[in-house]
Amino acid sequence: MTAATPPVRSRLSPDERRAQLLALGLEMLRERALHELSVDELAASAGISKALVFHYFGSKPELLQAIASAAADEFIAVTEPDPALSLDDQLEQSMAAFVRYVADNQVGYAMLVRGPASTDEAMRELFERTRTRVVDRIIDKLGPLDPAPPGFRLVVRGWVAFAEEVTTTWVSDPSVGEDVLLDLLRDSLTRLVELAFAEPVVRTGA
Repeated sequence: MTAATPPVRSRLSPDERRAQLLALGLEMLRERALHELSVDELAASAGISKALVFHYFGSKPELLQAIASAAADEFIAVTEPDPALSLDDQLEQSMAAFVRYVADNQVGYAMLVRGPASTDEAMRELFERTRTRVVDRIIDKLGPLDPAPPGFRLVVRGWVAFAEEVTTTWVSDPSVGEDVLLDLLRDSLTRLVELAFAEPVVRTGA
């Protein structure tokens, strides 16, 4: 009787290993802040050495930046609505996905929207890129505007900041039901868009 052949561990390609490490980092980010992520724990979860983690990402700051960027991409993908739906239904779907994402990833999402408070220039730039992607998507979904009303982009960007603040606050203190929150987000965007298109109020001097 011959001894059983030990199983051969599969080797991952460099791209597969990087993807694995980023996926593990995203999982950890759901429960802790970015700066609290442990390279040792990440390496152990992947079944590799700490040195190999740095082989793929160079340094801990580079690793954290890559994980943060992956979190931003994940957020954009998760909140992307089905283009086959009507505009109203796309809005409903995207906002519901947004609220669920923030609720399920409170710590990681807070990291994205608190980017400007970071002392890391790369993190601030990531925040700006992520918010710009959200603003661009909303404007694109609203259709071609020729010409767009003055200040329209400013209005949409302001609403995105409002939605971020209201939703993160709601997750920490859900004083109203999720349906009420979604109505608030939808109606506030609708009213602001209407305001942007409305004729300006002519004010006369006293």
